[in-house]
Amino acid sequence: MNFYIYTDGASRGNPGLAGAGAYIKCLQKSVKKEVEISIFLGIKTNNEAEYLGALVALKWLQRQNLSEKDEIVFHLDSQLVVKQLEKEWKIKSKKLKKIAEQCNQIKDQFPCLVEFKHILRDKNSYADNLANQAIDLAKN
Repeated sequence: MNFYIYTDGASRGNPGLAGAGAYIKCLQKSVKKEVEISIFLGIKTNNEAEYLGALVALKWLQRQNLSEKDEIVFHLDSQLVVKQLEKEWKIKSKKLKKIAEQCNQIKDQFPCLVEFKHILRDKNSYADNLANQAIDLAKN
């Protein structure tokens, strides 16, 4: 199965009210399944929210029956998160390092390759809407 995952985080204020969103497309031959995740995070920075969007999707993947044949590709508009999860950039923040370690622990348990790709913000509007929706719902 192929998993194409779009994640995003939003923070209104930095730090401020925050949400995480994930839009997951699961493709297997002619079968297509879509999953939407929208979670209110409380008070977080934007970078924390971006990381937590990826972590939420990784936790969802943990509950799937993955095999070595599966392909998992994350799409994020945060170059910082992508470069740090791909271990190309160092992580200075203790909070972000802790979340990154959780992400890597989960990812390393999977029998298949997990790839993180940077995309432009306008290509990630679905996940962005889910992250903002979580904040909007929490405020009401």
